[in-house]
Amino acid sequence: MGIPKKYVGHYPLLANWLVSIGHLVYPYEMTCDPVIVKDKKPSFTMKLRGGNYTHYETHHLYGLVDVVSRFQDKMWAWEYKSENDNILRALKQTENYARSFDYVSVVVENLSATERHIRSKGLYVKTILKNWGIGVIWNDEGKFKIVDEPKMQEPKEPFNEYIRLKFDRYCRILYGKPYLKAQKTKIADFFNL
Repeated sequence: MGIPKKYVGHYPLLANWLVSIGHLVYPYEMTCDPVIVKDKKPSFTMKLRGGNYTHYETHHLYGLVDVVSRFQDKMWAWEYKSENDNILRALKQTENYARSFDYVSVVVENLSATERHIRSKGLYVKTILKNWGIGVIWNDEGKFKIVDEPKMQEPKEPFNEYIRLKFDRYCRILYGKPYLKAQKTKIADFFNL
């Protein structure tokens, strides 16, 4: 995926707010590997000579977290949606982040975007985010307001530990000491080599 880019747009404003409330902020976007997920319900079934074929749609869970922070030994993912961003992308993005992070939030400039209705699901974006435990923060012209508090996710241990290790390694380089105690000590520990 290459080298992560430094914060752009309103990310520094969000990062500064997070620091002001006690978060330690990673200074780059962080990769969180994209994953292909099969939908639970089949999209169609066909009769073939040997029997039935059932097709399940797949989609990618997106893997570049806008802002990553640590607070009270928990890892936080922040997805920033500006006025021009498609709020629907936040659903797939936060679904992926919840696999790796303890808390996940979407920061929106346009709060009414969360009122968007998804016909196929019969729900509003804000309802889906709330049901998933994803926090919603509103950037009201530079003042951040918590609309919905995020709930603790249940990240998968190897993914969460990997994120912690990446964060810790960067802090060690930047500050000369680690901020998290990762159980695994080498990136290679996460792969079967």
